[in-house]
Amino acid sequence: MTFIRLKTFILLMSVILPSYAYGQKEWALNQPIVEGKSMVGIKLGDSESDVFKALGFPDKIESNFMTEAPPSWQSLKFLLYGLDKDDGLFIFTRDGKVEVIQLLWSGQGTPAYKGKTSKDIGVGDSMDNVKRQYGECEMSRGICWYKKHGISLGGDKVVTFILIAQPGRELPDYLER
Repeated sequence: MTFIRLKTFILLMSVILPSYAYGQKEWALNQPIVEGKSMVGIKLGDSESDVFKALGFPDKIESNFMTEAPPSWQSLKFLLYGLDKDDGLFIFTRDGKVEVIQLLWSGQGTPAYKGKTSKDIGVGDSMDNVKRQYGECEMSRGICWYKKHGISLGGDKVVTFILIAQPGRELPDYLER
């Protein structure tokens, strides 16, 4: 889908989504980041129904229906939310439960998501501050991963990427870059 078509689709969706989803979405965009547990008001382990209540229906849903998919991809679903023209939220579910929450910001404009970690880090904060607060990360699946915290904070100079997954584990192989 081209960028203009995606932007038009997001605008159309904003007109037809029920009003309760707007209130919840605004609430979600101001919720804290809890390392290894939650982001945007969505917790690891929440049901897809809980996600829809908090954020409305996603802009796009992808499922893997291939019979030859690796076992780790079985029952995997990908929910995409365009938070605004510069922010995207990706929620990976398995068997209807949230497994990974990932936020991407283009680095342009003001990020839609205002949440911060317990160490006061959020989208747009400096990567130097991330390193001061969290130390050096380890690489997992090509992603800078703070394994004991269950969080990835990435970007060149500022945080443009945040991922929440179960702490103490390697990242799932479907996240490999």
